[in-house]
Amino acid sequence: MNELQKIESPTTALAIVKKSLPIFFFESQENEKKFVSACAIDLYKRSEEYVKNGISYEDVLLCHYQASQQGLNYLNGDYTVVKFGGKNPKPVVFTSYQKQRQDILDSPNVAEFYPNIIWQGATVQQRDLLQWDIKNVPHIGAKYDQNGFLNFNDILGFEFVLVRSDGKKYNYFATVNEIVLEVGKDDKLLFMYRNRNGESMWYKFVMRKLLKWLPFSVGQSKDWREVQPRDDRPVVDIDDVPFEEIGGVNLLQPEQQPQPQQQPQTMTQPQPQNQQPAQPAPAPAQHQQPEKRWLNIDSEEWRGVLASIATGQVKSVADVRKTYAVSKAVEAELVKYL
Repeated sequence: MNELQKIESPTTALAIVKKSLPIFFFESQENEKKFVSACAIDLYKRSEEYVKNGISYEDVLLCHYQASQQGLNYLNGDYTVVKFGGKNPKPVVFTSYQKQRQDILDSPNVAEFYPNIIWQGATVQQRDLLQWDIKNVPHIGAKYDQNGFLNFNDILGFEFVLVRSDGKKYNYFATVNEIVLEVGKDDKLLFMYRNRNGESMWYKFVMRKLLKWLPFSVGQSKDWREVQPRDDRPVVDIDDVPFEEIGGVNLLQPEQQPQPQQQPQTMTQPQPQNQQPAQPAPAPAQHQQPEKRWLNIDSEEWRGVLASIATGQVKSVADVRKTYAVSKAVEAELVKYL
């Protein structure tokens, strides 16, 4: 059975799922039961749709298994199985906007997390990457048109707002045209934005942009000070540091030191037997390890520095250099947050 046939009853769907169970592993019977229920219900309700799109039932079951391993619950609406356009595409797990938003709201670091529709006529000014001054205007007309779609004639764009538990506010804004251009001009890639349930897709776009650029973790620490830089952390990789900025030394092989050059022996000037052997010259200062660890982008130290900037404890690159060695490339990235 390479492709799904239209399944006429839940019992038939259940038999298909149970037949495939030996290829999956579950840590508990409860997880297995959730998986079986999700697959049987999905196959029964959507088998005709899967047949139409040429999706095999094995791929559907694999999607449900991957979702269950991530803690997603199909019966609660945490995700759905979607096939996008393209040549011979495979179905993928599409996490719901509601689930992603709730995960952020459950964080002890987050007080508020919500979207806004920004209407035509609003005043929008960007002060920083995640700092937008927006003065929205009241909307008098209908939010949806006669077909149940968002009325884009009245919509300028979408905003998503996050307020930390300490009161610090971040927001991200994008116009409708900007979102359409980034998602793609092909209508096949925009079908999820244009359908009756497309409102959450526009919200999800700006939500993900906001979460991508947040200068702190939303879920790893209850106390903001716990993510500050610490001197006792292990040394991180430094392969993104330009070698010429540290004296041309290959720090990936620090144990290799240049050998002192030997003086040639001559017959006319033999070395006296009672002379002490010459001590090798010390290595040049440029071959010594730097006293401070290099700060690397996307490292644990980097996230700690960004958290310090967000809380106002670090206000300049000079403050960062008190603890870390900073390359020109890293300095350029830091300036974006200061």
